[in-house]
Amino acid sequence: MKEIQEIFLHRKVDLEKLFSYGFTKQENLYVYPVNIMNDDFRLDFYFDGKDFTRIYIYDNQWEDEYFDITNDSTYENVNYKVREEIEKILEDIKEKCFSISLFTSPQANRIVSLIQKKWNISPDFPWNDENGVVRNPDNQKWFGLFMHIDAKRMKLESRMVDVLNVKIDPFKNEEILSRKGIYPAYHMNHKSWISIILDDTLSDEEVMSYIEWSYLSVLEEKKENQSAFLVPSNPSMFDIERELKETGSILWENRCHAKAGDVAYIYYGQPYSSIMLLCKIEKVGIENPFPTTAKSCMKLVLIKKFKEKELPLQELKNHGLTSVRCQRKISPSLLDYLKIFS
Repeated sequence: MKEIQEIFLHRKVDLEKLFSYGFTKQENLYVYPVNIMNDDFRLDFYFDGKDFTRIYIYDNQWEDEYFDITNDSTYENVNYKVREEIEKILEDIKEKCFSISLFTSPQANRIVSLIQKKWNISPDFPWNDENGVVRNPDNQKWFGLFMHIDAKRMKLESRMVDVLNVKIDPFKNEEILSRKGIYPAYHMNHKSWISIILDDTLSDEEVMSYIEWSYLSVLEEKKENQSAFLVPSNPSMFDIERELKETGSILWENRCHAKAGDVAYIYYGQPYSSIMLLCKIEKVGIENPFPTTAKSCMKLVLIKKFKEKELPLQELKNHGLTSVRCQRKISPSLLDYLKIFS
C-alpha cells in the first residue's frame, strides 16, 4: 500500500522493540492486534520483518472480518476515521520501533554520514523513493546520486544493491573503470560519471576521494566569474585547522576584495612553505572584530586539506607566483596548476 511505503521510507525496524510494543511472533510474521473507535473495531497488523503485508479490519460487535486493506483500491474505500486511526498507529509504530536508515547498505549510510560531517550536506529525495541526491548548496548541482537498483542493470548477477553515481575526470575514465567495484554510470553519461557499488569493495576513504572530486568539479561549474585568491597565514601564530575543526568556519580579514562564492587557497609560512588548505568564501562584508586596519572580514569554510609539500613554494613560483607577502588574486596559469590537486 502506497501510504505504508511512504510512512516507513528510510526506516529500519528494531525487532526487539516490536515485541515491547505488543507484537507477537506467529510463524514467520509479527502480528499486532489493537482495538479502535471505542472497541467497535479491531485492527490486526501483519509484518514480515520488512513490510506490513496485511492489515485486517474486524467488526468486534458482529465478530466479522471485513477485509485486508493493504490493497490501494480497497484502502480508498475505508471510512476516513478508520484510515486516520490506521495511519496514527503506523506513525506511532514507526517512531517507537524503527530507526532512521536512509539507505539499505551499511556503507551507503556511512558515506552519507561522512558527507554530512565534511560539508554539512544531507541527501534529498526528489522522487519520494529510495533514490537520493546530494547537491552543491551554492548552485544545486548534483555531485552524487544514491540509487537502490538490481545489479543486473549494470550487467552483473541479479541482486539488489546500493549504488553511488559520482562525476569523474573524463580523461581518466578508462583508468578509473579498470578498478574493481567501479562501473560505467547507470542512467547517466558514461564518459564523465561512474557507478560505485556500496558493498565495501572500495573502502570508505576511496569512495570519499571520488566524491570529493565530484563535489569540487560541480563547484567549479558554479560561476564563470568565480575568482581564486592566495591567502597567506602564519601557522606559528594561529592554528587555523583547529578553529575550522571546532567551529566549521573561520573569519579572515578580506583585503583582496573577494566576494561570496570565490575560493581561497591558504598558504602556510615556515616551516611548511606550502599551500595547505582550500576554502570556500561563504560570506563577505562581515564587521572586523580584530584590532587591525582591515575594513571587513570574510567567512571561510574548508573544502580540502592538502598534503604537506604537495603544493610547495618552489612549484608555485614555477607556475607564476611572484609573492606570498599579502592576499592576492591567483593568476590563470597558477590556478590551472592548482586545479590538478583541487
